[in-house]
Amino acid sequence: MIKKWHIFVLFYFILLGLSWLVQDRLPFVSKLFSGEESVFITYDEATVPINYIRFQTGNNNSEVVLLPDIYFGPEFLIPFGSHIHNELKKNVIIPFYPEKNSMGRRISHSISGRANFIDQLLDSLSITEVDLIGHGYGGLVAIDLSSGNMKESTKMRSLTLLSSLGVVELQFLGNHTFNRAIYSFLYPISWLYKWAVPHFGYFDLQPVKNSYIRALRQKDQRPVREQLENIDIPVLILHPLNDNIVSLSVAEENHRLLPQSYLLTHEASEHSIFKNPEKWAVHLHWFIEAVKTSDVNRRENAHILRIELSNKEFDAASMRSIGGTTLLIVVLLLALFTLVSEDIACIAGGIIVATGVLPFWFAVFGCFIGIIIANIGVYLIGRKAGSPILDKKPVKWIINPGDLKKAQNMFEMRGMEIIFVTRFIPGTRLPAYLAAGILKTSFLQFLVYFLLSLVVWIPLMVGVSALVGQPMLKYIEIYQDYALWVFFIIIAFIYLLIRLFIPLATVSGRRKLVVRWGRFREKYFGANFNRPL
Repeated sequence: MIKKWHIFVLFYFILLGLSWLVQDRLPFVSKLFSGEESVFITYDEATVPINYIRFQTGNNNSEVVLLPDIYFGPEFLIPFGSHIHNELKKNVIIPFYPEKNSMGRRISHSISGRANFIDQLLDSLSITEVDLIGHGYGGLVAIDLSSGNMKESTKMRSLTLLSSLGVVELQFLGNHTFNRAIYSFLYPISWLYKWAVPHFGYFDLQPVKNSYIRALRQKDQRPVREQLENIDIPVLILHPLNDNIVSLSVAEENHRLLPQSYLLTHEASEHSIFKNPEKWAVHLHWFIEAVKTSDVNRRENAHILRIELSNKEFDAASMRSIGGTTLLIVVLLLALFTLVSEDIACIAGGIIVATGVLPFWFAVFGCFIGIIIANIGVYLIGRKAGSPILDKKPVKWIINPGDLKKAQNMFEMRGMEIIFVTRFIPGTRLPAYLAAGILKTSFLQFLVYFLLSLVVWIPLMVGVSALVGQPMLKYIEIYQDYALWVFFIIIAFIYLLIRLFIPLATVSGRRKLVVRWGRFREKYFGANFNRPL
């Protein structure tokens, strides 16, 4: 007899096969934009093609260069560049960041690497005067170029930061290591979306692809603070007040570190740069003309109070806690990570709390939601499918029939108290919750005891991890080259501390450890291991 889920699975695989066929027969080809040109530069003993869009008004060697964001892309800036060209009568270049050399090999996606590519592009086009504008991620490349790293052959005249990123303390979780670790999780998500979802080629039309993820992972913002302090040229900072991608606090911190800068805002969203370019171009026109007549400040003649403010230390206490979309993403990631490991998700949440960027109760909430969904799902599967599910893959790979039998016996003797106790005994939760479902215990009783156990267990795990992790976080800053490994070592240490060393402090904990060791020894070394001959 054909069941409904059989039809659903068949329909899914048909759609997936058609999607793969479309991607194979109609591969994605990047479209060319009007006015798009290209030049070849040399990088790492190979030639690299760099494409760019150019709006030319004359033959002079002065250009407005728009550096694009990696999410919105160069096309997002085309209306802005076109408006500058048509209304302000300026030469405009919008470069594309190269991803591969002419041999098809992947090249650097780092900020400094891309700044070098743009520098060589301007040099190859014989451009000697540049008014540089960086949008989003492009602002980081523009900051790198403006901090004294450009060739002497190119004169940097002014810098404009348009909805730009800035210092690492205000980027996502405020820590380069944590950010990079979370960005790494986008790789399997991207892979699953590309090959396990019937999207019929739409994957190639959206920005979150491997090249985007690679740029995120190589986006090292730790030098940005020092780079901002080395910029001497006039700076204009333009920022939409309702920008959902880059917080206004980023623009304000950039403004503080650049005492010669001017900060101008509009009651608009990040999309206004594309939809209403004239709103921002009018400020740019004033600024560029003022730069020509030297009517704007450079760092050396900035106001003394602004200089004193720029020399103050960063106030992490008042600016570090995340909110809005970023907070939602972190809470969602913690919830998803509980599907991999509830313990490690709580520990990771505690370490993030220790950095000061995530409030304690939001970390607890993220873990709480993920654990509730997963474990109630296990109970309902057991209740719906019953005992036959134990013979099916992948359940029979995960659940030992002996463990389930013990859990059933415990339920018959102790009832719902088992639900509370198993939360504190790793390795017993899955068989216990599945057994509760198979035995068709009261869902309301199950839910009450289960929620009570979470109310105690999750804050305890997150809290202990935050307290233990806080003094250990300094090692991440000291050993930056090995920061990712240090981060995982800290998680492993806290996990062992909670799951091994703390139980050793009690008699019952030591007994359980002895029993587990005996089972492990018997399973892998045989029953006669260590017995006298």
